[in-house]
Amino acid sequence: MKVLVIVNPKAGNAAGEEAKGERERHWKELFHAKGLEAEIARVPREGLAARVKHAAEQGVEAVVAAGGDGTVNAVASHLVSTGLPLGILPNGTRNHFAKDAGILQDLEAAVAVIAGRFARSFDVGEVNGRIFLNNSSLGAYPEAVEEREREQQQRRRGRSTAMFFALLRVFSLRPLLRVRITHDGQSYTRRTPFVFVGNNEYGNLMKQDKRTRLDAGRLCLFTAKSTGLLCLLRLIRDAVLNRLAKSRDFEYQLVQEVKIEPHRRALKVSVDGDVVDLDRPLHYRSLPGTLRVLVPDGKPK
Repeated sequence: MKVLVIVNPKAGNAAGEEAKGERERHWKELFHAKGLEAEIARVPREGLAARVKHAAEQGVEAVVAAGGDGTVNAVASHLVSTGLPLGILPNGTRNHFAKDAGILQDLEAAVAVIAGRFARSFDVGEVNGRIFLNNSSLGAYPEAVEEREREQQQRRRGRSTAMFFALLRVFSLRPLLRVRITHDGQSYTRRTPFVFVGNNEYGNLMKQDKRTRLDAGRLCLFTAKSTGLLCLLRLIRDAVLNRLAKSRDFEYQLVQEVKIEPHRRALKVSVDGDVVDLDRPLHYRSLPGTLRVLVPDGKPK
């Protein structure tokens, strides 16, 4: 079995070329031990489409994303509806999709999953032509992500601590976004600090618990109804008690498609953790079963 392993060349910049080379030689040994022929390529995002197309023409049987959610999203975006399966080597700070798909953050175990060749068809979400595997949001959360990065760079804080202070700072400004939301034949306007759209159902939004299904053909839509620090404290409390879906501070729906029209012409939107600028309106939809992913076969060992 021939596989192409794609690595984000910008990832792990703190490691020197010698360390990166040693890491990739180790990966090749793991694949070889499982009877796989692996080509490891460092490919920038702008070169992914051509590289994946070339791999398919050369008879590659799977394309493997080595990294976190950002790398997995970038590779998966070029595999949707192609039939070519996605393999995952969890190797980043965020591996939510891999965990939800049942792939452990152990490289040898992940290679064994790829060698098993068992693929399942999963859904992806789409917003204005951009694919997301986990979730997308607008309002306070994308602003908090940018603030978190400043906290990490300027104050040398850890990721979780930086996010805590970023959320406090953003919510203290009482950010409000006026949006018109349309789905299932109904349309309504809300003033809200943020809107969250997940690929399939999240049981606990604030903790981002493991999704029980990635193939239900649904998006979960959370709209926060309150503003300010008091709202944030209530949301954290409801998250701890695992009752966000029933929280009075949230509206929660399961939809297949939704249109969100912010009053701003352009705004920042988080897509699988990356913050991008998108023009209104935002068209979200579920694309059921369009991504094949190599996962554990579920058979007793």
